[in-house]
Amino acid sequence: MKKRIIYAAAAGTLACMMLVACSNKKIAETVSDQTSEAIETEAQGGAPSEESVKDISESSEAPADAPEQKSDEKAASEMQSGEAVHYDGQILFRNYSSQAPGYGAMWGKFQRNSTVYVPGSLCTFDPKSPEKGITTVCEDSGNGCLYLKDGNILYSQKVTDYSAEGEQMSHVYKKELPDGEDKDICPGEIQGFSLDGGHFVVYTYTLDPYKVQYYIYETGDIDTDTAHYEPEDSALFLTMDDDNAYFLEKKEGNIHTIVQVSNNGNIYRLGECDFTELAEYGISYPEFSGDITTDNGKLEAQFDFYEGTGHFYYTSAKVSVPICQDTETEAGDSVLFDAEVEDIHFEEDPQSVYPDGIKDMMYDYPAPDSGKGVANVIQNYEELDEGIFFTKAQSHRDSFEDVGWREYYCLLNYYYYFLPKGEKDPVLLYTMFEPLGKKGTLDEYEYYETQPTLYAYAGFYEDKDGKLVGAYYEEIYTGGPETPIEESNLYNMAEFSDEFYYEHLKDDYSLDDFVVSDLHEFTDYIHSWVPQNSIPVRPAQYDENGNLKFEPELSIKDGDSVYMCHLGFDKDGKIYYIRPVIMD
Repeated sequence: MKKRIIYAAAAGTLACMMLVACSNKKIAETVSDQTSEAIETEAQGGAPSEESVKDISESSEAPADAPEQKSDEKAASEMQSGEAVHYDGQILFRNYSSQAPGYGAMWGKFQRNSTVYVPGSLCTFDPKSPEKGITTVCEDSGNGCLYLKDGNILYSQKVTDYSAEGEQMSHVYKKELPDGEDKDICPGEIQGFSLDGGHFVVYTYTLDPYKVQYYIYETGDIDTDTAHYEPEDSALFLTMDDDNAYFLEKKEGNIHTIVQVSNNGNIYRLGECDFTELAEYGISYPEFSGDITTDNGKLEAQFDFYEGTGHFYYTSAKVSVPICQDTETEAGDSVLFDAEVEDIHFEEDPQSVYPDGIKDMMYDYPAPDSGKGVANVIQNYEELDEGIFFTKAQSHRDSFEDVGWREYYCLLNYYYYFLPKGEKDPVLLYTMFEPLGKKGTLDEYEYYETQPTLYAYAGFYEDKDGKLVGAYYEEIYTGGPETPIEESNLYNMAEFSDEFYYEHLKDDYSLDDFVVSDLHEFTDYIHSWVPQNSIPVRPAQYDENGNLKFEPELSIKDGDSVYMCHLGFDKDGKIYYIRPVIMD
């Protein structure tokens, strides 16, 4: 699609950072944008259904008869793990750096372990009064699950470097809260702890040849490895008790073995699981979601099976096998017991059963043909005695990075919430990105601003009184100065927020300061361009609920001018901020 481009030239000598208008689109006023932020394009499988995007970290479900709040003594005596844990009478969680989630992700499910982190922090909040906000305990570079021993010894993992060769760059560390230094333990990632906190399992790998390896470490002043397990092919960690770690090891075809590794290093192949009948529809491997017990001398675990690249739930299997009690005697490669495999099926995907308080807000994607582009997806959660702690990412559809029918979303903001037990409305604890704009100079925007915006060509809707009430827009992308502008040809729509503001250059186009204006001034400004350059301004249409109605056939036509800008969205998906893009 070709559109005529005009723009208001900006005074100044920032030629090195200005975009050249190489495309044929007409731009009413422009401001240079250097959107060269790295884009993660790792293709993650999934589908728009709930079962397709589940990537929730392990959570600890409290017993039904648990007290309203754990005492400090009880919390200190337990080995805790999860997205949030009890610490010093508060709830401790990891507050990530704004660079940790990355630019975008398939289905808006953001990863937190694929980059070298700018340090974040460990923070706490009072579960009795979460509205009071958070308190920073210390700086922290870790990611993923928190493991808290003896109430104040934190174990976790962090990414320490990049590696062009794909070497293991994650390292396990520990620190004493609140002000202890990180103590490096070993390469790898923690998989789980024993119930008494005395041992933990670390996953790592080696290259050339590629080998998966697991180590059992004993905790202490100096944590030392006591056992090593290297499966022939691959293996999935299942759980630990006080004396052993358990794994599901892949053998040939659809045959897997339950393996027990004692803390002193002896390996026992408990029983083989034949999942051949469950592979009839091309199911590739069993998935484990944490449903397991090792009580009464027997291991019982549930594995779930999914079909195709869409990850659609098919069935489940319950596996039961005796545990070896004599862990002082080596058993060699022989299989000790017959494992029982029972085919069970659930009406609902067992990995998509969420707590009542948040299940209706887990995945909020734009409805087809709604014109909306903003999604809100819960990233991780933790059930606690006092309520549910969870994080939510707001993101926007980014068709440039789609993989087939799998939709890609770019990050807009990241929120931390706590839902007190018995309440319906969660309390917002913290917002990763501050409100956009109001910072001053172009230099600060182009080089130092990290708050995400959507880079777009826009047209506008007005009400019967001529007031602008929303925008329809086409996402665009450029790799930086002197690079072509790519057009998505995908049009979205959003209403303007009541808190809308517009940030722009001074009348003399100096780059030293930006001016903040309200919606009234922005309306006048856009209308001033319409007669001479025909920026698209359309009469707003509303649905039966009074919401702005999207026109599916909408497009910015050849010859139309467009408003090239940065868009910022509030928590409700409304546009609250616009900044033009400067070009010279």
